[in-house]
This record gives sequence, structure tokens and C-alpha cells, in this order.
Amino acid sequence: MREYETTKYYSDDKEDIDVEALVSVSCDCCNKKELYEPGFSDIETLDISFGYLSDADGDKYSLDVCSKCILTWMATFKNKPTAIKLYDQKR
Repeated sequence: MREYETTKYYSDDKEDIDVEALVSVSCDCCNKKELYEPGFSDIETLDISFGYLSDADGDKYSLDVCSKCILTWMATFKNKPTAIKLYDQKR
């Protein structure tokens, strides 16, 4: 779930403008909540589009899921995803 905040910007020569900004994001699986900071989030957005002849033909989903829930979910896969490690975890 995403929470937004609206801020009003005032201008002398133009109409006032309302700008909506993302404030916080919650994991759709475990409900972990964190303040939104671009580039520094433990919660990823997964966009899924189902193709022709699937059980959800043409449906699109956008899920916000934390890394712990993603790793738990992937552990249930019969074919394990290949990880491309960017950082050595043994620091």
C-alpha cells in the first residue's frame, strides 16, 4: 500500500498547483511500513502483466513487497532463481 501527501504550491502569475508526493510504502504481504526515500527502500515494486491464454488473461498487477517476503516466496520455487550478487554478504 502506498500513502501520498498533497502539497499546494502557490504562484503569483499562475494558478495554484496541488502536487501529490509518495510518503510511505507498505509491503502487501506482511504489512511492513517504511517512509519513502528514492533509492533507499527494502520494499520493491513488482509489476506483473498476464499474457494471452493465462488464467488472468490481460490482467495487470503492481505489488509492493519487502525483500524478506520476496526471499521467502522464492524459497518455495521448484526451480530456484539465479542470483546476481552485487555485494559480498560476508563483510
